Amino acid sequence: MKFYPVAIIIFVFCLAAQSSAVIEVEKSFVRFQGETVSVDDPVGHLVGAFGEPYHKEKKTNWTRVGRNRVVERDVFLWFYRLGGAYGGETDDYKFIIYDGIVQKIVEID
Repeated sequence: MKFYPVAIIIFVFCLAAQSSAVIEVEKSFVRFQGETVSVDDPVGHLVGAFGEPYHKEKKTNWTRVGRNRVVERDVFLWFYRLGGAYGGETDDYKFIIYDGIVQKIVEID
């Protein structure tokens, strides 16, 4: 009988942690208002189609090339909120960019 309240507390905590989790779905392209941006498109096409992002982040990754060489690469994360016209739903997207090319598109729920 002692373990019953502890089990309920653990169950509620797990349920709360699961409901607040962010779900990310990888996409190969995004279409909005007649404009399409896909993976491997240049950044200029992204800005021309959707404008400036509402948030930008910059990260630095180090990649090992060969045995004794490490390459530093700047990776940019651009966040867009698309939709919402005429009371519709908005969708959040994260574009992962490096070398001036869209490398990955992730829908954030």
